[in-house]
Amino acid sequence: MRQIPRYDARKELLRSDIKECLTASKSYNEFENKMKQKGYELIKARGIAFRDKQKVYTKGSEVGFSLQTIEKILVFKAELKQTFSEQKEQQKQENTKEENRREKSISLLPKSNKLFKCVVSHLSVVDKEC
Repeated sequence: MRQIPRYDARKELLRSDIKECLTASKSYNEFENKMKQKGYELIKARGIAFRDKQKVYTKGSEVGFSLQTIEKILVFKAELKQTFSEQKEQQKQENTKEENRREKSISLLPKSNKLFKCVVSHLSVVDKEC
């Protein structure tokens, strides 16, 4: 009996190709197309399996990527992107509000500044008169 898991270069290559295609894909169809471009045939039933160029059949669960796991990853990526875009939009709105506040305060400054100059110049005139 062997206790150390066997190293299978074919499965390691499949695992890395799946990871690469998952990171580059936004949907299952896109993932499927990218895997086909890499030379794999996908067999989707209750689960998922892959056939490589040498026609060797490997179940997705054997390499850590069951159909359910692949779908969860793709859904999570979509939700993450949606959340990120919402946060970006919210930040953009907050920045716009802050810019509007600054513009209002800047537009008030020259008037205040003129008033301040007028008061200062008036005071200096009053001081000279005294």
